[in-house]
Amino acid sequence: MSNVKGSNLSVGQLVTLNISNKDKVNTVIDGPITGIQEWTTDTIAIQVAGIDTWIILRDDVELGVV
Repeated sequence: MSNVKGSNLSVGQLVTLNISNKDKVNTVIDGPITGIQEWTTDTIAIQVAGIDTWIILRDDVELGVV
């Protein structure tokens, strides 16, 4: 089985996400996980309280569990 980024997460856990893009802009999101779903093969997406969109856990997302 492959190592899926974020596969050890569960709803209710507090996380810190640092999302960067090619323009060197960083976005930091803190909060509890409110949803988890499989996005594509070997990739999951999460929802964080207060954010109305799914965040795909790709290589440009640093994930820390609080």
